[in-house]
Amino acid sequence: MTDNEKKEFEEFLQWKKEKDLKEKKVEGEYDHYNQTKNDENSNKVDNSQEYRKKERSAPNNKKSNISPFTYIFVIGALLIVIIIGFSGNKRDSKKSIEDYLDEVVDSTVVEQDKLESQQNYISQATRDSIYNAMKGDFIIKKDEFSSYGISWVEPKSRPQYRNQNALYCYFAINNNYSVYNMHFVMQYEADSWLFIENCVFNIDGENITYIPSKMERDNNSRIWEWFDERVDNRNISIVRKIANAKSVKIKLNGRQYYDTRTVKANDIASMKKILSFYEALGGTY
Repeated sequence: MTDNEKKEFEEFLQWKKEKDLKEKKVEGEYDHYNQTKNDENSNKVDNSQEYRKKERSAPNNKKSNISPFTYIFVIGALLIVIIIGFSGNKRDSKKSIEDYLDEVVDSTVVEQDKLESQQNYISQATRDSIYNAMKGDFIIKKDEFSSYGISWVEPKSRPQYRNQNALYCYFAINNNYSVYNMHFVMQYEADSWLFIENCVFNIDGENITYIPSKMERDNNSRIWEWFDERVDNRNISIVRKIANAKSVKIKLNGRQYYDTRTVKANDIASMKKILSFYEALGGTY
């Protein structure tokens, strides 16, 4: 090895030694830095845990700002609300019972009250005159079991029994000739059942379907079906149209079959007369 080569080799060794020392120094500083950071984090955790321990163990020294009088006032208010609510429920229960009793009052008494109101605008003398002038066109049957002096006004064309074809109206009248309770009746008689569900009235060419609230039935060697319903806002229109018609036919629709009838002119005229009598005496629907 020449002198130059030895010199270069020694310079290389010196450079490598210095490099190794630098790397060791950097690694030592890095390890120290990491250790320092870990110690700081550990201290933070310990301090945080210690703080939470102190926080949990620290007594609640915060004083309440609510005075005893406030508690007394709130309790008193609640008691008042409960008492008022209980009293209201009692009143509501009492009212419900009274309403129920009012609803089950005998219908005849209710009708009598209606008659008294009618007397306010039709004088007794007027009713007497109307009754005496028109009663000859009707059959008036006294109800022997009525405590209110009720009689039934019926057209002379009405059949005596249900087993005859008929269409008519009738109403109730008391001793003072005040009237109420107009009824609309249809009777059908045949040799076989229809089990009528509805009726189609052809009134001067106009078809109007009428569904009875209830159909009644009976039979012996033949059958008869009928309805007998009170006249009110639901059916007064069709009753008036029949009463003022020139011709009326009925189609009776049953469960499977149907039948038709022509209303007699005499029955139409009788219906018009009885409506006029009823309304002249102050009758309402």
